[in-house]
Amino acid sequence: MQDQRGHSCSDITLSDGFNIKSMSFYDISTWRESIRGLDFVLGPRVHGSMIALSVEVLAITIAIDMRIQEMCEFMRLASSGIDKISGDMEPEEVRTKLIEISRTLDGNAFDQRRRDLARNYSTIFHQYGIEPHPMLNDLSDD
Repeated sequence: MQDQRGHSCSDITLSDGFNIKSMSFYDISTWRESIRGLDFVLGPRVHGSMIALSVEVLAITIAIDMRIQEMCEFMRLASSGIDKISGDMEPEEVRTKLIEISRTLDGNAFDQRRRDLARNYSTIFHQYGIEPHPMLNDLSDD
């Protein structure tokens, strides 16, 4: 159920005693502010990973299909296929695997990819006589 803060929340207790807090957001500002200060974000959606990285929180994307995996590779995001994280794994195995995956994020490569894409979009817009948003220009000039 959505509340006045722009998100819904549910707490889940797993059979092994672990508690998971699940949140769904209805606006980007609330989403970003709620993520700020977390240790990391783990989820199956690229958008969630990008929101986390925008507030300097480590994100690990669990790719549930090839489309997600290809997007993660293209954007240089830390990711793993769903088949690499199993419900049969012990909690310490999951922790070790997540640390291993997190170390695959190369912040410089991620930033360079974003600059290259911004530069390409800016060039295309200019070719068609469209003035890009100043933020796109700023990103492509970094």
